[in-house]
Amino acid sequence: MSSLSYKTLVNNGPPNNRINLVFIGDGYTQSELDNKYLNDVNTNVNYLFKSGGLIEPFPSYANYFNIYAVSIASSESGADEPTKNVYKSTALDASFAWGFPDHTVDHSLFFNTKLADYAVSTAFTGTGIIPDIKVGLVNTDRSGGTGEFGGWGVSPGTKPDIMAHEMGHSFILLADEYSHIGGSPGFFGEPIEVNVTWDKTGAKWSHWMGYDDGILGPIGVFEGAKYKIKGAYRATETSMMKESGQPFNAIGQEAFLLRLYRHIDHADYYSLKGTNYKNSNNIYSIGD
Repeated sequence: MSSLSYKTLVNNGPPNNRINLVFIGDGYTQSELDNKYLNDVNTNVNYLFKSGGLIEPFPSYANYFNIYAVSIASSESGADEPTKNVYKSTALDASFAWGFPDHTVDHSLFFNTKLADYAVSTAFTGTGIIPDIKVGLVNTDRSGGTGEFGGWGVSPGTKPDIMAHEMGHSFILLADEYSHIGGSPGFFGEPIEVNVTWDKTGAKWSHWMGYDDGILGPIGVFEGAKYKIKGAYRATETSMMKESGQPFNAIGQEAFLLRLYRHIDHADYYSLKGTNYKNSNNIYSIGD
């Protein structure tokens, strides 16, 4: 593996109490790392945090993030495209592949996540930086992506809307809300993802019912989700998990915030951190 380095793009505090958003690129040659790669990273960062509030909750919670870019050089630019008989020598073996659930289009874009994890851990040796959100950018303009919960969200470096969508999968375990396959969900149990349901009442997000963010319209129950046209439901007509260029709906934003607060404590230096306070109904522990 080629020499590794990283740049701190945003430092908002100690990495053990911030959301560490880590980028790594594949298919960027040595001569492209300081220009093309970092430009692509900045494009994606600006989309999340400087979109005029479109991609909430990122702009409102920007001070809770540290952002890092790990650089690793590839011998060639781009990614494998097996259906076109195109193969590139890249550090993380980025490639397009047949996508789920529609196996007629090679719209999945992935790389070797074990190599990516090794590269990041090597670059961060001795720093105390542990990635919370992991984003892989591939040096291609072609659309495609993948997102694995708890792992990497992989997308083209020039398409930040795809990056945000894949982050919805990888960091939050949000389901795709688009539908293009006939039939019903069958006899599977209720989806574990918070943003889709088989229940036509939408009870899963009843606490949001009727809320209107002014962009996506009121929260309700809309048929078609998790690839199924019938018998599967989503909360808004469209959203980031259904269509590129849209914001996350309230259910997705809430899921982001709940997971965010599992990683950080907003009181960095509060003198009473860890002290328990009790009222008639609950026990609160500052710093838990």
